[in-house]
Amino acid sequence: MTAHRIALSVAVLLTLASSLATAADYPTQAVRIVIPFAAGGQFDAIGRPIADYLTRKLGRPFLIESRSGAGGSTGATYVAQSKPDGYTLLFGSTSTFAVNPAVYKHLSYDPVKSFVPIITVTEAPLILQTNSNTGFRTVADLIRAATANPSRYSFASPGPGTPPQLFGEVLNRDGNIKLLHVPYSGGSTAVNDLVAGHVDVFFDSLASSVSLAQGGKVVPLMVAGPKRVSAFPDVPTAKEVGLPALDVLTWNAFAAPAGTPNEIVQLLYREIGASLKAPEVRDAILRVNMTPVEGGEREMEERIAASIPVWKAMAASVGALVE
Repeated sequence: MTAHRIALSVAVLLTLASSLATAADYPTQAVRIVIPFAAGGQFDAIGRPIADYLTRKLGRPFLIESRSGAGGSTGATYVAQSKPDGYTLLFGSTSTFAVNPAVYKHLSYDPVKSFVPIITVTEAPLILQTNSNTGFRTVADLIRAATANPSRYSFASPGPGTPPQLFGEVLNRDGNIKLLHVPYSGGSTAVNDLVAGHVDVFFDSLASSVSLAQGGKVVPLMVAGPKRVSAFPDVPTAKEVGLPALDVLTWNAFAAPAGTPNEIVQLLYREIGASLKAPEVRDAILRVNMTPVEGGEREMEERIAASIPVWKAMAASVGALVE
């Protein structure tokens, strides 16, 4: 064996030994969990209890950090470009891993190659809701009014290329109507204008929809998912109102930069999975009306692979592409 080969072999062994030592000691410092959306909403409501659980269980701080922008791609890019050592994690969503690749022509990360999936934690449908003063009580009411008055009514979204925008365009297409798209800088501003009556309908998160409906500010018209939800037992699903293309759940999941040692990924998979069974975490998830996901090690990887073609087909069918 030449001196060069010996040196190369030694270098490989040293690198492997260093990686294993790092994984065995992990974590030795604070871990950042990056949420690629604005602070406050369901990501904080779920992410913080999980972070607190990990802090207690693993003995080092797990800190939530919001880095919003571009439909979640700003924060996702930051994590993708971070050192793959387990100290910067991504708590992303359907948008991060499936929708953005479908709608952005130039995305600065690859949802498959840039990350190693850790675990899916929750899933939930979006809810089509209307301002309580519109008089709409069913999807049929909305379609009937919009058909009689083309371009009079509007739908909100947190911005181009987001699930609510895609859903609104599919509603236009399959309902054969022309609701005007009104984009906002985020979900909270869209909700505020819906409640104020400046827009007529919005595909909102289940968590937000429940509190607004209970306050009499909005009326839920449809569940964009495969089954009715306990919070709105009388509200039909997309299939039930004749809009099966809107039977698509949204979900939230953890990932790490590609190249993160497998031992660290496996540790995080086990501990985050265990957190979903902790009463304080499970209660936090249920309070925002989401469903915990209890899948195997490859569940998230398989979910991403299955979701990307669905959202690509949807985006292409309604021409929802973002430069």
